[in-house]
Amino acid sequence: FTATLTGLKGMEATRTGLGPYLLLILPFAVMGAWSFRKKILNHPLLPCIVVALLFYTVWFFTGSSQRIRFLIPIYPIVLFVFLYAAHKFVHAKNLNGPFYAAAVLTIIFQISGQTIYGLNYAKHFLSGEDRQAFFKKNISGYKPVPWINANLQMTDKIFFMERQLVYLIEAPSFYGHWALEPRVKTGVQAKDPKRFYRQLVEQKITHLLVYGPLPISNHDIKDAYGPLIWKPVSLAGCAKLVKSFQSTAYGSRTLNTSTTVMRQAHVLKLDQPRCNQWLNN
Repeated sequence: FTATLTGLKGMEATRTGLGPYLLLILPFAVMGAWSFRKKILNHPLLPCIVVALLFYTVWFFTGSSQRIRFLIPIYPIVLFVFLYAAHKFVHAKNLNGPFYAAAVLTIIFQISGQTIYGLNYAKHFLSGEDRQAFFKKNISGYKPVPWINANLQMTDKIFFMERQLVYLIEAPSFYGHWALEPRVKTGVQAKDPKRFYRQLVEQKITHLLVYGPLPISNHDIKDAYGPLIWKPVSLAGCAKLVKSFQSTAYGSRTLNTSTTVMRQAHVLKLDQPRCNQWLNN
């Protein structure tokens, strides 16, 4: 219910909700379960309830990702059980009107939401704008990508941490996920820039795509760890600036006009000969 009624960022409830239908039929389902409670233990749908409870319990207490989308595989089972219980109650009490109204309201709500979401793509199709223009207006951090694709060679290899760029960078690349990539660590535990640099070299990485202001003094690298671990490497001269961009970050592709933030993007090139002295200190 938290996923439907609130927008917790960590749960990604603003991206993948569970819809209002379950909430709308919940009173009918509860009354149906209570009215026919003596038949529950012998009902053929009981295994479905048990499976759903076990799934949720394991999901919640094992430290798994708490993103709402991971409940989607079990959600149809839960919805079917609730729908069955609600239907039994409204059929017995002749309350079909409110029951069907809940379905109609849900359909209207979902179609309206999908229409708003699809306006951006409809405008793209009808306006005839090209692919690059559409990407620039909808994909966070996209501005450096065309330059990277045009200027990096097949002998180069660029490291980046922006997941949405994985399928757009055509040059040889290395995606460094902060939590899932152990070969080049950029999670909160990554606090050794020299180790980070050695990991880059081990993966034959030649360039970095990074976001944010470049460091110009030791003050700028005071808390530079995790995803910012590149900053001490840059300040030490181990990664020299090749190209800078003013990039755009979108909080929402649907409502991007109200959630647009400008940020700096930089392509850096590793300088191994210059870095040897720093590594040995």
